[in-house]
Amino acid sequence: MQSRSSNIAPAAPGVAGDHGGTGSAFGNDGAAVPGLDLSRPEGAGQADGNGHAPTPRAHPASRRALKNWRVRSRLLLLITIPTLTAVALGGIRIASSVQSALAYQRVLQLTTLSSDITALAQRLEDERDQTVYYIALGRAGGRAAPGAADSVASAVVHSQQAQTDQAASVVKGQLDEIGGSFPTQTQQEATTALSELGLLGALRHAATGTSLPALVVVRKYSDLIDDLLVLEDATSQGASDATLAQGVRVLGLVSHMKEDASEQRAILAAALIQHSLSAGALDALATAQSDQAANLAEFNLTATAAQRQLWNSSGTGPNAFLAPNEEQQAISLQTTNGNLAGDQTNADDWYGAMTHIINYQMGAVERSLVNGITERASSLRNQAVTTAIITGAAILLVLGLALFFTVVVARSMVRPLRR
Repeated sequence: MQSRSSNIAPAAPGVAGDHGGTGSAFGNDGAAVPGLDLSRPEGAGQADGNGHAPTPRAHPASRRALKNWRVRSRLLLLITIPTLTAVALGGIRIASSVQSALAYQRVLQLTTLSSDITALAQRLEDERDQTVYYIALGRAGGRAAPGAADSVASAVVHSQQAQTDQAASVVKGQLDEIGGSFPTQTQQEATTALSELGLLGALRHAATGTSLPALVVVRKYSDLIDDLLVLEDATSQGASDATLAQGVRVLGLVSHMKEDASEQRAILAAALIQHSLSAGALDALATAQSDQAANLAEFNLTATAAQRQLWNSSGTGPNAFLAPNEEQQAISLQTTNGNLAGDQTNADDWYGAMTHIINYQMGAVERSLVNGITERASSLRNQAVTTAIITGAAILLVLGLALFFTVVVARSMVRPLRR
């Protein structure tokens, strides 16, 4: 009987069990078995004798890593970062205060310019009205008379022109100082005003030396004055103060009312000399009246109670009502009779009555507003400068104290480490 063990074939010499020490992943000829990759990953450690997975090789830490810094260096960094942050924030705050001070300095500069523009506008209004008066006289000592240049009316016109030139020279110098630090719109308005003032000589020659109609002269002068008053309205640009902005707005309304009243003075004075209001003069007179009424209505809405009280109190007296009555009478006569032959008011009386309103009622309010705006702008500028100085000093003091105490704490932390 054949034993069962004899049917079992002996194991091949090159094949080992799972735990054999002589097994190989290669065949008898040493070739790799397809599909089996036992290569060791790069950087892997050697397997231990128990067959455990190899431990990845640790890379050496960089000497620049923060944890490898010396304690003193880390403390220095701890001090530097908050200090630089505080310096940056403090610098921004100081720069903001300085910018505010510079902005109000520009506002103060524009306020001074506005005050001088107000004076120049008054001079131009007087010059225009006297020039129109001179034109209206015609051959009776006016522009059309023989030897007109030597007449009394011509001397009055030249005297007014000299006063205008003095005021204009001051304004021109200030307009030249409106540079790149001002808003673009303000720069453009200053350039326009300078250009218009440069043409004043040609306008004077045309008004007194040619046959340019009186209404055209009125309109040309009015265009120049309006361009100047636009700059007056721009005084508060760059300021965030409501009181200053309100004062500038009210000043602009009063200055425009003065200009409207001055136009009426010139137009009606010429008509009374010539004993007639032409259709064009009547329309121009009505337009000036309408503009003045509109500005007055806006003034009553915009002005403070104190400003309205000043306006009302300065407009009292007989002359305050005389000029409006004379004007209305002339318009009624022209409409009814077609001329002013029956008007008992002469040109000089009308001119004087209207001048009282322009110089004393409107002028008093205008001067008060100019003074108030100048004082407000100066106060704001001074406050901004003071704030900038105090802010800078306080920030520097806080930074110095913070740095001092930080260094003290840091040294107290370093001493134990040296022992």
